[in-house]
Amino acid sequence: MSWPGTDGSSDIPRLLRAGALLARAWKNGGGMTREIACEPAGAGLDHFDWRISVAEIAKSGPFSLYEGVDRQLVLLEGEGMHLLPACGVSQSLEAPMAMAHFAGEMPMYAELRSGPTRDFNLMLRRGRWHGRIERWAAGVTAGLTADVLLLFCTGAAMTVMSGEHHGCMLHPDDSLLFTAPTALISRVAGKGELLAVILDRDRASR
Repeated sequence: MSWPGTDGSSDIPRLLRAGALLARAWKNGGGMTREIACEPAGAGLDHFDWRISVAEIAKSGPFSLYEGVDRQLVLLEGEGMHLLPACGVSQSLEAPMAMAHFAGEMPMYAELRSGPTRDFNLMLRRGRWHGRIERWAAGVTAGLTADVLLLFCTGAAMTVMSGEHHGCMLHPDDSLLFTAPTALISRVAGKGELLAVILDRDRASR
């Protein structure tokens, strides 16, 4: 079953298949990133309002600095990492779906616990957008109002139903992007799990 229409219209969710995501190596050689979506579309690393991506971290090292950006990171695969800030409290991600929050301008060193990891990343330009990441398992029924909703599939295939007639099957690392002001999800089914990224513009930037 597939969602009718993927033309990017604001009232039709966009299906983003994992196989279409381009991998870009980091300048320091420490890993690579696959961008899922960003706003504005095609914006560079200095000009996005929000950015969602998946990263593969090959070795321990410092994160790039992003002034004025709030970051959220979810461990997808691997033995995890310790996030060691220049000052403040460290954070440990030791099991899949563990999550960390930190300011992008804070110097942060990622110390891998045992080998490479895969991570889901959300970056939000402070003062323009705010948001959160939720975990949705099979059986979730959600009705919400948001400026943007992105559903990212992990583990195994999931089916997302919207309303009474429309449905879409997501395979691991596929995403479904809603950019209409209101996104209604009637039901989620399957053996995997979804990361639901729920985003809203800050009032001052509307």
